[in-house]
Amino acid sequence: MAMQAEFQLIYRNIGKNIRCFRLWKRMTQEELAERAEISIGFISKIERADLTNGFSCTTAMKIARALQVPPCVLFNENACPEYIRCLGDAKKLNDAKDVLAPNL
Repeated sequence: MAMQAEFQLIYRNIGKNIRCFRLWKRMTQEELAERAEISIGFISKIERADLTNGFSCTTAMKIARALQVPPCVLFNENACPEYIRCLGDAKKLNDAKDVLAPNL
């Protein structure tokens, strides 16, 4: 069963947040894949929302654990910059800005 069109935006937001957190942590896709015990190709597909069938909650939790963030922050639009701001880590936020909305 192919991923429903209504969920595509959610998967794009999740992928954008994962990429933002990965860059904030200064991790490569390879490092994230190794820590999350998932293939590099799958990490790449998730970040690009290039998925046919989505991915499991278990996968999302493995990625969140590898990034050391609560799983819930992966699912909300613009969660990454808001979470980083809450932590007061402006320098690292600036480093990850290329994946964030231009108004940040």
